[in-house]
Amino acid sequence: MPAYEELLVFCREGLKNCINLRRCTWTRDGSVNSWILKALQECHNLRELEINGNHNGHYDAIILPQFENLQKISLIMPSGPVLDVLPSWINATGSILRSLTLICKASGLVTDHMLQALATNLPMLEHLHIVGCPKVTHKGVWHLVSANKGLIGLGLENLAQTFDMSDFSTRCTLSGSLLRLRSITLTINTQTASDIPKWLQEVEALLSLSPIEVFQVYSTFAYFDASAMVAMNKFCSKIVTTHGQRLTRFAAHRMRIGMDVVLDICLRCVVLEQLFVVAHSKELNLLVTGLAGAYKLRTVHINYPFEDGIEEGSSSLVLSSDEALHLVRQCGSTIVEFGCNTRVWQVNRVAVTDVWGRITIEPHLSPYENPDIPEQFMVVRS
Repeated sequence: MPAYEELLVFCREGLKNCINLRRCTWTRDGSVNSWILKALQECHNLRELEINGNHNGHYDAIILPQFENLQKISLIMPSGPVLDVLPSWINATGSILRSLTLICKASGLVTDHMLQALATNLPMLEHLHIVGCPKVTHKGVWHLVSANKGLIGLGLENLAQTFDMSDFSTRCTLSGSLLRLRSITLTINTQTASDIPKWLQEVEALLSLSPIEVFQVYSTFAYFDASAMVAMNKFCSKIVTTHGQRLTRFAAHRMRIGMDVVLDICLRCVVLEQLFVVAHSKELNLLVTGLAGAYKLRTVHINYPFEDGIEEGSSSLVLSSDEALHLVRQCGSTIVEFGCNTRVWQVNRVAVTDVWGRITIEPHLSPYENPDIPEQFMVVRS
């Protein structure tokens, strides 16, 4: 028996012993087959399933609706037949389902009509994330938002160029549909770029009544003109004014905001735990003065802007471990993860005894060991 097939047999047999399995993430393309899915169905405590949705030649999509007790479904790059069975699958889970994630890469298969068909069977949905679906507009998302008792998390990334944030914001505000919303992830795309200040005002209105704790926004293009940067700075300041006392994560990817705004975030977001920002290398010493005052900050990741002369994915301008340690030493003692561009370090604390016998606690950097992919490599997915 070939080694790979033998491994699959071991996996299938091993799953029979996972009687308390509650969550399964199996996203590598081509690695999920019908045997594996049927074995997972015997795990009666399974509540969360995240799989690669490209079934072609690997598994029979008709198996999926047989998972009837899931609270969370995540599909990565779903194929047509998988999306075809999604309505019946959602119907089978009924009011149990709390989280739905669809991650595509410019797929036209997910449409407003499909989302409308799903909406009636998602009354208790709390988390919705749709990525890379250029046929999905504000109308399709509104069907889902308005059909349930209140989302807690919402991610809308790389959707239709015709997505009308003004209309969506007005509907949500008037209906009070997002009064429970605590987490938001949005993209600024090329269509939005034509009037970024207006779009930011609409987003501000969208979130005005929500108790936001996690705010994430990123750009799908590199260039912001002066008016857009001014508007972005004002927008971030208003977000901090409205939500700062609750914000635990603030992330602005692939776009610069003024260093004075970043320092203000560190100062006024008193429970901030995670910060992801773009900053010039020459601004780092100033940045850490703000980080030192963020007393609950645990994770920091800095990306250099494109104008610093680096291409996306390049490691030519990355901090050395010694440089990173120098910055970490100036931050607060709560930091446990620090990253710059493509490098991420864990921050450990070690006891050091000096020549006089005095013991001090010093930070020490080690390679990132967490099996989960660092957040900064996951946010921009399409």
